[in-house]
Amino acid sequence: MAFILHISERMTNVSPVLLCNVIAILLCGTLQAQDKVSYTPKAASRPMTLVGEILDYNGRSLRFKSTNGEIQTVDSASIVGIETQYSNSYLSGIQLFNSGETTNALHMFQQAMEEESRSWVDRELQAWIVKCYHREQNFSAVLMAFETLVQQDSETRHWNIAPLVWASLSTSDEVRAQARQWMIGSTVSTQLLGASILLLDPTYTKSAESLMKQLTQNANSSISTLAQCQLWRIDLSNRNIDEFKLRRLEDQLERIPKHLRNGPRFLLGAAYGVNQQYRQSVAEYMWVPLVHSEHEPLNSRATLEAAEALERTGLADDANLLYRELVSRYPWSIEAKTARTKLSN
Repeated sequence: MAFILHISERMTNVSPVLLCNVIAILLCGTLQAQDKVSYTPKAASRPMTLVGEILDYNGRSLRFKSTNGEIQTVDSASIVGIETQYSNSYLSGIQLFNSGETTNALHMFQQAMEEESRSWVDRELQAWIVKCYHREQNFSAVLMAFETLVQQDSETRHWNIAPLVWASLSTSDEVRAQARQWMIGSTVSTQLLGASILLLDPTYTKSAESLMKQLTQNANSSISTLAQCQLWRIDLSNRNIDEFKLRRLEDQLERIPKHLRNGPRFLLGAAYGVNQQYRQSVAEYMWVPLVHSEHEPLNSRATLEAAEALERTGLADDANLLYRELVSRYPWSIEAKTARTKLSN
């Protein structure tokens, strides 16, 4: 049996209690077989609703068959929410994930994929699987799971959870070897991932930087935008940041689609930190977990960086609040371990 569930594009962390309440309401009502899509057309002041069947949904558009048989295409950026049928396994996976039972959630999402016949829902499930591997800190598995997602949909809406490197990261020989292979791969998505991993590697930085610059010209706007932002890391690593570059980064950030801003926003926070503007650094870092919160490992790192920046300004009590928040929300993370140490001192 499946349930109808309203999923808003603006929802990030669904409360398990809320989810249970929604399911309970649905169990008491009559299930509808039709999908509903709410979207805001250009120049419109309020959303409209389509009723019928979602045929496909990717990062560029949603294709919809209305009840009268008409096929319509809607810009993905205009979508406000979707109401559709999901299986028990899918909903159980979300509930388990939000309860912190990541391994069980992963199994549920994998089971739901076996039960699901719609390709666009399969991709949603694949994105949840990427999130599970992120929590398990299995970077190799994250890489492979995300590449599977991109192979299924080159216009994926889920580049905001991609295993791109935004903060300093210790990688294994296996991951670096995979990155070298991906840099010479046939798909631009794998090239971007590989170049990101090796961008600051002393052995491969020149070739990775060259490839990244090529990718800034790619026709896929997500690829080109993310490649441009990845290059910010080079100036940061050289601590080559002044007021002019800070203003330029701010201007560039405002032109980036909102769903791609988490990594670039993190780098802007780091840039302010390099310039010893710690309070502004904290403000930028905290945008990541509070607004651009899809990528949990980046959320935890941004929270840690913000807390440490507060310490540098002498606001120890405020820093401790963030350390406790970090331990509470991301207990599985490396950053939470650091926070526990800070709080015990």
